[in-house]
Amino acid sequence: MQAIEKNFKVAISNGPSLFHKFAHNYCVSNDIDCVIVDFNSDELGKLIDDCDAVFWHYDSVDRFAPHILYALECAGYAVFPNFKTSWSFNNKLSQALYFQATGAPAPRTHVFFDEGAALEWGRSADLPVVWKLSTGAGSQNVKLLNSRYEVNSFIKKSFGSGFWTYRRFYILKWRIDQFFKGQVGIKRIVAAVYRLIVLPKHIRDAGKERGYFLAQEFIDGNDGDVRIIVIGERAFGITRKNRDNDFRASASGLIFHDPDLIDHKYITLAFDLAERLGAQCVAFDFVERKGGDPVVLEICHGFTPQGYFKCPGYWRRDLTWTEGEIEPYGWMIEQLRDEVAGRAQHRSAQEQRQEL
Repeated sequence: MQAIEKNFKVAISNGPSLFHKFAHNYCVSNDIDCVIVDFNSDELGKLIDDCDAVFWHYDSVDRFAPHILYALECAGYAVFPNFKTSWSFNNKLSQALYFQATGAPAPRTHVFFDEGAALEWGRSADLPVVWKLSTGAGSQNVKLLNSRYEVNSFIKKSFGSGFWTYRRFYILKWRIDQFFKGQVGIKRIVAAVYRLIVLPKHIRDAGKERGYFLAQEFIDGNDGDVRIIVIGERAFGITRKNRDNDFRASASGLIFHDPDLIDHKYITLAFDLAERLGAQCVAFDFVERKGGDPVVLEICHGFTPQGYFKCPGYWRRDLTWTEGEIEPYGWMIEQLRDEVAGRAQHRSAQEQRQEL
């Protein structure tokens, strides 16, 4: 690992994400100058004035995080996540349009912003289709629509009363299933019951999703999915099994870390797509068609650290395998360091040319 420049300083968010804790620990262990900062502070400019980079692995609760980070990126800071990395977060609408525009190997996806056009499509659409909201994690805003009646109802609600992004009864049922499988304790059940009455504040603040309808081709025949995360020249991954009597693998808790279960075609495609995106970090959810061709369902820079602690190593771009503990948080800090160093070299080269 390259030595860290002594004049490099990174501001790390004080938010509750484990990413911040691990990134801070990495900096301390590797003698990297860092400071913990409240990125929602009215004095943010002063707090990071002597920093070169900022690290804020925000969640959906942080509604204004993208606006703040875009401003800091435009102001010249090296930022994680930067725009090319974060634009797809909680944004399946943009993902679908990106896949269409680039010809990425993705399911056929239909996005409508007009109710009449959506209803017309629904009269002859191949069923079943997968309905999705643009935002939401853990598959809670994903449903298989099997009938014309369901399609018609969801279209009308999409352009009418809309959908809360927190699905209260879905969450309660999911927590109960997890409880009986020993995945969560009774406190999670109590919390889910409470949420039947009181929605989370950030959900209420954001309001309902309405004004669009998104339907994705259903790729049948998969009993799970493959998730590959690419950070720079490294990739690691897991396989996930679907929930009982369900087509969804996200948040199933049925995770397997054996790299031998992952076909290299997914890793190669993940590296290719990540390079095309230009993202610092990106997670891909893959399934395959009946012929064996891989298909990317969704992309996002965010992932839950706990799900990957047991990953026994990572792949390089040439698919060589490195055994050992993964350190994605350190890799993210290294990316910021390298970006700052690259900018400094570029400025130095420009200054030398001007002197000649």
